[in-house]
Amino acid sequence: QIIELVKDSSNIVIFGELGNGKSLMMNELLPALSVEPCDVYTLIEKSGDSISDLEKISASGRKSIVMIDDYESQLDLLKHFVVLAPNNITLALSARTSDHERLRPILGEMGFEFNEFNVDFLSPMESEQLVKILNHVGMWGEKSHLSHVRKMKYLERDNQMQISLALLTIFESPQMLKRIKEIISDEFDDLEFKNT
Repeated sequence: QIIELVKDSSNIVIFGELGNGKSLMMNELLPALSVEPCDVYTLIEKSGDSISDLEKISASGRKSIVMIDDYESQLDLLKHFVVLAPNNITLALSARTSDHERLRPILGEMGFEFNEFNVDFLSPMESEQLVKILNHVGMWGEKSHLSHVRKMKYLERDNQMQISLALLTIFESPQMLKRIKEIISDEFDDLEFKNT
């Protein structure tokens, strides 16, 4: 659905909580969109002159897709995009849910039109696939004896159909714990924040 919208020149915003797959979704979109007859760009250097780059892409006249992970730091670029109004560029953006919720009205005020996709919750089909993957790689641990139906209920009841919670509870994922520690480590230097 996302690929079809982008191919039809509709801007998109993918949003979700930490560890639920928004950056993974962006990474999956990149090769899928690269096979289309268009140029695909990703914003890598957030402090670079991305406005000039946007103008060059617009001037090329070639159908192009610009992908920006964590778009909240690029509001000036988005404002310029709206003013420039290039008919050959489509934006694919991502952000954490809290950032996107805060910025959604600002995007509306600036006239940026987009479709949005929340990646927080697994669909029933995705849950089925996750159970199969975890079965295949033997990662259920003490829950490996559960039936398929009980594993599905476990994802729904105990993990609210969120992949990040499933990773934390099923895998007890060191990668997720490390990412969370990186995010909050600076806050823990302030005793008031740490206590909160």
